[in-house]
Amino acid sequence: MNMLVFLLSLNGAIAETEEVVDDPSARAYKTYCVSCHGEEGQGSPLGGPPLIRALSKKADAELSKSIQEGIGFMPPYNRYFDEKESQAMVEYLRERFGEKSP
Repeated sequence: MNMLVFLLSLNGAIAETEEVVDDPSARAYKTYCVSCHGEEGQGSPLGGPPLIRALSKKADAELSKSIQEGIGFMPPYNRYFDEKESQAMVEYLRERFGEKSP
């Protein structure tokens, strides 16, 4: 019975990993954003603010521009993402953290 539980939990971990691999925005968040904004968008001691605050106050175009050009201590990511990819990241963040555009 314990082996079955282990295999089922392993299957869940594999499914989660595949989801991140299949979603370019999820992969980009893990690569570029999580160290400052946290796994759950809660911010971090490194100074990255909670994303929920930005998502609740800013329109999609403004968030995409912040990703492209940087804001405050956040560097610009336009060398990693084009505008379409930045917009996809904003959609991913809204879906993941549940904040609609103001």
